[in-house]
Amino acid sequence: MKLTLREAAVRGLENNVDLGQQRNQLAVTRSNRLAQLAPHVSASADAGRCAGTSFNQQLGTVVNGQTDFIVGRLNANLPFFGGFAQLNQYRQAQNQNEAQLQAVGRTRLDVMRNAAFQNLIFLLNQQLERINRQQVETQQAQYHQIAVQLALGSPAEADQFNQENRVRKAEFLLVRSTNRFKNEWVTLAQALLFDPTIV
Repeated sequence: MKLTLREAAVRGLENNVDLGQQRNQLAVTRSNRLAQLAPHVSASADAGRCAGTSFNQQLGTVVNGQTDFIVGRLNANLPFFGGFAQLNQYRQAQNQNEAQLQAVGRTRLDVMRNAAFQNLIFLLNQQLERINRQQVETQQAQYHQIAVQLALGSPAEADQFNQENRVRKAEFLLVRSTNRFKNEWVTLAQALLFDPTIV
């Protein structure tokens, strides 16, 4: 379970959903900027069938039958001059593109900061778990020393009970720090979008 700050930042940049969305939005604003200068073209088509009784205008009679129809439309629009509206729309689209570029940069920095922060929290809890494990070993060693001294008749029996209490407290702190360590590993995995059981 070793992950450096650089690896955390790289994983965060590769896997972050928000950053991917911001990059996609940047591509949209880039294409919108260029589309402001291009002609606008649209096309549509409809097809249908009318079955049953209908009035035939050419014959002036009611006809029972089936009629098929197809309608197509094509529209093209290229304004030559519109009071500089097209130029202003282009500038607006360009400004939106620049703003989106800045948003991508901010999101990238946020992802790197969050990945580094989560990794530091994880490393801190890893060290606390190691310190508490050493504390349990130290308290157990002292308990065994007191038990040996008590067998030889040196200290009071209360010292053994006090030391046993310290051992239990150290074991409790170890369990708590181990749980925090594991929880922070899972939180880091969720933040960086990787499976915590694989790494």
